Amino acid sequence: MAFKPRSTRRSMSRASYYAIGFAVFIIFVLNIVLSAIYSRENVPVSHDFENFEGREDCGVTLSNLYTAPDLPEKVDKNNQPYCAYRNELLEALSGGGRGGFDESYRPKGCHYRWYSSSEICMILERVDGLIFIGDDMLRDIYAAFNMLLRQNLASGALAQWKMDEHQREICRCENQFANYRCSPFVVSTSLEVEERNLEGHHESPYLCHRVPHIFLSTTSSPAPEGHHEILHDLLSSKPRTYKPFPVIHSLGISTGLSYDTATSSMDEFLNTADSFDRASPFLWVGPAAAGHLAPGKPVWKYSMETANEARKRGMEVLNMWNMTVQASSWDGERYGMKVALVQAMMIVNWLAKLESS
Repeated sequence: MAFKPRSTRRSMSRASYYAIGFAVFIIFVLNIVLSAIYSRENVPVSHDFENFEGREDCGVTLSNLYTAPDLPEKVDKNNQPYCAYRNELLEALSGGGRGGFDESYRPKGCHYRWYSSSEICMILERVDGLIFIGDDMLRDIYAAFNMLLRQNLASGALAQWKMDEHQREICRCENQFANYRCSPFVVSTSLEVEERNLEGHHESPYLCHRVPHIFLSTTSSPAPEGHHEILHDLLSSKPRTYKPFPVIHSLGISTGLSYDTATSSMDEFLNTADSFDRASPFLWVGPAAAGHLAPGKPVWKYSMETANEARKRGMEVLNMWNMTVQASSWDGERYGMKVALVQAMMIVNWLAKLESS
């Protein structure tokens, strides 16, 4: 009997330890889950391009580009700050604004995400490939897209192996966009980088490389000879899968704001894509504003009219007027690296909302 109380105390002690251990385990699991949710819902500002070449040299920080939304104390489907659907996302991105000249751009209503390079790779795994077709504005967006995937702000838009030491020095950072002497070295397809890597060279390789992407330059309709053949080859290069092959299309100021050229270009590429029995969602990207020293009404009118025509044809629309109207431009047409990085991330957000099957 003398041992009974001790046995009871020992038994109670074990039970307490088990309970405490279980509680600690639950707290541990909850912390992991909540951390994962938090990391998905917020930009990891502490990272701030930390793995990117040129992070310190190029004067670009994440806070320059993106302001995360304020999260409510309790996040649920009724007060989710991030856009849930593609149409909401595109409306929010098209209709946003800046708090002042060159301030970070904030969408109207729901918010978009700033994905890490590894997250962008996971998003790209949902598609079979990606095609950009357009003029200089879209070329800059494609250049920034390459910078994000190559984790290189200093020269991620360029084929560095084609340049001598002096050219590489001149074309760093903002000059990838601003200096016309750097334009011949801008990467136009992921195959350029991949072929170079296969040869044993590793100048800023892609973080992920299984999904091909390409930029086709055009300012006219019909497009330059060979563009439709390239599109044909890309859309027929793999066995038919359930993954989409998105096309991002844009024509703006470079066409002289020709409404007929824009709609003709839409039709010719839609017709080519429609000849294949596979999902090829089209995103029409509206033109940038004309710059703060240039008259804006013609561009605004062109932007609205072409957006309407794109929607009539079943294309989705991302307008860039609001995004650029309070941004610096050195020539009234092109806006440089900071704007292009945000525009590229907008397109990544659209890709993230596409159905993968």
